[in-house]
Amino acid sequence: MRYFQVDPAAGKEEFVSGAAWNDIVQLYELDARLRSFLLDGIQLAEIATRTAFALSEGEIHGAYEKFLGNNAYKLPKNPAVKPTHQLIASELERSKEPFLGKYRRDADGDGSGWLNDVPVWVAVEAFSLGTLSKAITFRNDGGAVYGRACSILGVGKPYLASQLRSFTFVRNKCAHSARLWNCFVLDQPSVPAGVKSRAERIVDERYGSNSVLAVIVALDNFLFRTRLRKGFLDDYLELTARNPSFSRGIAHPRNS
Repeated sequence: MRYFQVDPAAGKEEFVSGAAWNDIVQLYELDARLRSFLLDGIQLAEIATRTAFALSEGEIHGAYEKFLGNNAYKLPKNPAVKPTHQLIASELERSKEPFLGKYRRDADGDGSGWLNDVPVWVAVEAFSLGTLSKAITFRNDGGAVYGRACSILGVGKPYLASQLRSFTFVRNKCAHSARLWNCFVLDQPSVPAGVKSRAERIVDERYGSNSVLAVIVALDNFLFRTRLRKGFLDDYLELTARNPSFSRGIAHPRNS
């Protein structure tokens, strides 16, 4: 409701002239529909990316152990951030999936040695999207796995890393029912100049690089390149066509 108030940040919480309850409800409901729409698209991207990582890691380094190594991934610049190999191990140990329980039961001892028996094509099913993104982006092998994954997906090397980060950011927003309208995307995606120009012609306006629409454009291109879905951007426009106020907040976020 803050966007319908005079200046809530300054304590002026009275509603502007003409503000209507139904307008607020429509924005709320449309935001919920957009979250479901984006989750459907991001799920397709996530499954494709899991496959690409498992294939590229297996081809280049083998299916076992190497993806769990202490030196398998570049260390994060921030020492407070957990290293990628530790993230992977913790997610596998935390998982209750029966396909991982099999390896626990078959292992000797009570430690973490059983992880070395888990092939990457099984392990990747337990990765969160954020961990999956880091595993591909930070693989410490001169870009071999990253480059092979890009080739499998059909996404250019300059774009995949930032797109996966942006998908993760928006997916987490959607999963926690957080507002997308007027949301500033902290992890901004990169797309080829031609893709952006085409999108701006379709939506008939420029859009903010830190907007949710920028992520939708990137996801539309990702799904097209991977041959998973066509017309994702068109479907978004159809979803929001009757509410220009909502569309503006998705293309040009602003503070309340």
